[in-house]
Order: sequence, then structure tokens, then C-alpha cells
Amino acid sequence: MRQLAQVIRREDKAVWVKLDNPAKECGNCKGCMRLSGKENVEEVVLKLSDPSGAYQPGDRVFLETPGNEAFKAVGVLYGVPFAALFAGYGLTYALVGVDAVAGLGAIVGLLVGAAVSRPLARKIANQMKEPYISARACS
Repeated sequence: MRQLAQVIRREDKAVWVKLDNPAKECGNCKGCMRLSGKENVEEVVLKLSDPSGAYQPGDRVFLETPGNEAFKAVGVLYGVPFAALFAGYGLTYALVGVDAVAGLGAIVGLLVGAAVSRPLARKIANQMKEPYISARACS
């Protein structure tokens, strides 16, 4: 996963970077807020290793996150409730045989899926590896 950031401070062998507003990049789905549990994801600042000293305050950089844990977390966050919606409908319809009651089963399935998916997605997101600076962005 690649994100745009700006170096805001330099220390010995590290830099502090401020990530661009994720809403600009991904269409304001608020998935980041659901994963992190934080209300305000507008300003994310990270301390990253930079032993080379190549990056200075004001530089625009690309951050890379190794692995695909972020995609897995978003998939779980949205996929589990969606699958539970259909499972709830199908199970309720198989047991009762009434379409209107099966609709209620679908809603219950969606709510249960949402309650289950959030902690699972957070667990996956917490396993994400630390991002690193992959390149300087053109300004």
C-alpha cells in the first residue's frame, strides 16, 4: 500500500512524517476510522527510520507498507457483514419459509457480521508491518 506524506521534522536517524488526509486518497469511506477506532483520522504523524539522512523537513515522500494486511482488514471489515447478511436471510428462510421473516433474519445477520468483523479487522490491521519511505515525490 502506498501513501503520500510530508516530512515535518528530522531527528538523528529518523524523520517524522505527516500523512496526507486519507479522505482525499480513498473517497472518504471512513474505513481507516473503523479500523483504528479513532474519531479523527485527518492527521496521522509517524516516526520512521532514515539512517541515510536523505530526507529533510518539507520533502514530499511516498510511504510503502509491506504486505497486504490493509487489504485483508478492509475485506474482512466489509465482506463479513455482507456475507452474514445473505447467510442470515438463507438460514431464516430455510427454517421459517416466510420471506418477510427472512428479511429480518438478514438484518440480524448483518448486525452480527458487523459486530464480529470489527475486532477481526483490527487484529489484522495491528499486524501490519511498519511503513518505510520508498521514494521522494515530485513537487
